[in-house]
Amino acid sequence: EQHEVFRAAPACCALSVAALAPQLFSVLDLRAVGKSLTKRGRLQRLTHEATVVAVRALISQPRFSEVRALDLRKVYMGSNTMEQNQLLETAARFCRRICHLRLDGAEPRTLWTDLGRFLSAPFERSLRKRWPNRLLRVEGYGRWYEIKT
Repeated sequence: EQHEVFRAAPACCALSVAALAPQLFSVLDLRAVGKSLTKRGRLQRLTHEATVVAVRALISQPRFSEVRALDLRKVYMGSNTMEQNQLLETAARFCRRICHLRLDGAEPRTLWTDLGRFLSAPFERSLRKRWPNRLLRVEGYGRWYEIKT
């Protein structure tokens, strides 16, 4: 998995070079961002807002410019509306080739659970604007939508 490449990169020159190559990252799984284990094996987490900052900093790195699928399952997405989401705005700016968004379990659930019932017109318009001229697949809360932008 991707996190294993990052973990092994400091110990191996070949993996260190590979970790910088954009071609390596066609799928970016962000579920582990902001989570770590203590020496005693307990799970530690960043605060919600710190997680958003960390995810935005990670996806703005040039090595992720070729990402085609962004996995944001169970990731805190920020308190903005779906249409004005800063995390998705950052992804659109730095990962122009995205054609698949996974949003199952995205938090806060009060904003994102509606994806399990329908895709709102304002959110669809914002996705079309962010990733124009492509077929975009959005998965969320057990449903998926294909948007022709």
